[in-house]
Amino acid sequence: MLDDFIFSSILFLIFIGLPIGFLFLLYHIGKKLESTRTGIILSASVGLVFLLCFLYLRFEDQFFSKSNARDLLAENKIELKDDFEIVDHKTDWGIGDFHQRLELKISKEDQLRLSKNFKEKSDSINTILQKYPNAFREYRENTEGYFKENSKHSSIEEDYIFISKTENKLIYELVQE
Repeated sequence: MLDDFIFSSILFLIFIGLPIGFLFLLYHIGKKLESTRTGIILSASVGLVFLLCFLYLRFEDQFFSKSNARDLLAENKIELKDDFEIVDHKTDWGIGDFHQRLELKISKEDQLRLSKNFKEKSDSINTILQKYPNAFREYRENTEGYFKENSKHSSIEEDYIFISKTENKLIYELVQE
């Protein structure tokens, strides 16, 4: 209980107290230079930068675009040939954790092409698994669709890509712990 209070107090001091103290310092520096107007301009400028940074972090999901989605998929060697629609994009983060979820509505042609690609890779991995049962399964198939799982840096960062069999839907998830 006390640890939670101390931790939240430290976070408050770092993210609220220090910027406010910094703004007052700039204001008083301007005042010492015998120009209250300079202090107000300095503190307002820095305050505006803090506010813009906070607003960007708060509304980061609204700034996510199709080019960001293409770049994210390109990192995982997935290319969409046709146009797509961003259905949902959410980013959650905390201290030491980051979770990103992107849902796209893709064309039927892209869905069929990617499903075929994932199916071929899943079948070839199943052949390898017959010889080596403990091998990592990067591609999987179940009744709902096809999955691609990519673990990086010994499970600290994991990517999941899901392509639905019944809907023209692609879901990308990134989990960092």
